[in-house]
Amino acid sequence: MAFAQSIPSPERHFGHVIGADRKLVDWEGIVEYMQLVGARSERVNVRETGRTTLGRPFLVVEISSSSTMASIDRYKELQRRLYFQDHRPGQDPESVHSDSDRQELFEDHKAVVLITATIHSTEVGAAQMSLELVHELATDDSPRVRKILDNTILLLVPSLNPDGQDMVADWYMQHVGSEYEGGSLPWLYHAYVGHDNNRDMYMYSQQETRLIGDVLYSEWFPSIWLDEHQMGSTGPRIFTMPATDPINPNVHPLIYTLNAIYGQAQTAALEAAGKVGITYDYVYTNFWPGAMAWTGWWHNQVGMLTEVASVRIATPTEQETEALGATSAGGRRVGAEPGAALPKPTDTQSRTNYRRPWLGGNWTLRDIVEYELIVSLGLLETAADTRSQLIRQIYEINRSTILEFMGGESGRGETDYGALPVAVAEQRPETGRVFAGFGGIAGHPYAVIIDPDQHDPPTVARMLQTLERGGVIVERARSGFNAGGMPYDAGTYVIRLGQVFGRYAKEMLEVQTYPEVRATPESPPQPPYDVTAWSLGMQMGAQVVFVE
Repeated sequence: MAFAQSIPSPERHFGHVIGADRKLVDWEGIVEYMQLVGARSERVNVRETGRTTLGRPFLVVEISSSSTMASIDRYKELQRRLYFQDHRPGQDPESVHSDSDRQELFEDHKAVVLITATIHSTEVGAAQMSLELVHELATDDSPRVRKILDNTILLLVPSLNPDGQDMVADWYMQHVGSEYEGGSLPWLYHAYVGHDNNRDMYMYSQQETRLIGDVLYSEWFPSIWLDEHQMGSTGPRIFTMPATDPINPNVHPLIYTLNAIYGQAQTAALEAAGKVGITYDYVYTNFWPGAMAWTGWWHNQVGMLTEVASVRIATPTEQETEALGATSAGGRRVGAEPGAALPKPTDTQSRTNYRRPWLGGNWTLRDIVEYELIVSLGLLETAADTRSQLIRQIYEINRSTILEFMGGESGRGETDYGALPVAVAEQRPETGRVFAGFGGIAGHPYAVIIDPDQHDPPTVARMLQTLERGGVIVERARSGFNAGGMPYDAGTYVIRLGQVFGRYAKEMLEVQTYPEVRATPESPPQPPYDVTAWSLGMQMGAQVVFVE
């Protein structure tokens, strides 16, 4: 407590309330404050895991009770056990852990939660909020915070794009008070991919994606991953999970259920605090794996998203008000003066997934910070309350995933590649081999075969390295074998799907067909929110063969 008393609040340290109008803390200031807290609190460990594209420090802040932090390596190993990192393809998962191993995991382990912030650097609220979140967890001694610290391990990434955060903060602060206040940068806020740095979680083409991938699938394997974003300014104030249809059949159904449970716990925390404009089952679809926490679903992680209504960086917005249940034409006024009031909300009808609609008014960066602090602490408290149940359920999801792709709960699968027939699917006449996809197999495929002797071997290797970054185990055959009448040489790559991230490997390599979602059979299909296909074989020109 003496150390805690020596940690200044963010308001005292920076000289203003976090989220104050027209005030931003840049990345250097956030790093400085996190390091100060880490040096003075036994609950907090601040690590620089690497450098960003432009050379800034990339931080992961680990937070738990002082006793947990003193044995953090033990809990890291327990989390690896939870995600079967001691299992190898072909091995019966039941034989991996002893009864005492499981008992230690279920009774002694913590719920590991990752919260990531501000990948889109104009969405500044979450990074600013992280300052208050760290301070509260480092200094508060209330029963609620004690419960969180005793039962969870928080991995906090204050910004997934520190380069862009500094660009946005510098540009904004330079133009406060001018006609350009709150305006857009005249260049990309990520040096290479701009806004689509949130579309890179399956290609790992950017340094920041690789750094967070190392935390996810080489080091910590968190069970819950919350990625905090911002959205448009005129509608709901916040989106929480669950997302909307269509769902993806390669995701374990319990993951979608847990998304809803923990998302609605966040909603409950907001409602208990008297907040309005909360929606779910809204716009953002359950289908694609390329955006940060979304990709966690195929890794048997509870991947969660929040989207909070934006302001003009740190400049408040004012929105004309509308009556509850009224119908307004709405729409942005063409040629409106910068800073003019936004048009009335067009959606003010109370319903199950939008119980207290936003009716307009003043909205500030401080509002964003408060909403995001509530959902962050609400998630952590619920994870603490459900710690044992969460660990047991994630363990079962991982165990059953391995068994399903080995041949089902009642079988252990065939481990002789020579006995595996090639799937009946689209074949290339010149090779007779399946290209970039899977089809015609009843049930789950057993493995994917990739011949290294293709027209572009370096790209094949890069494809496999990309999968390995996502935690997939890639093997090579020690000798030649036949599959479905096709010979394969020693050195052929094989991905046996009976591994903990087998769902992800299958999702990345098979052909996608975006499903039609219709309100009624006569209605037109609803358009997708985002990406509809991502097959790595097709994108990278590599032949892949699915086999039973």
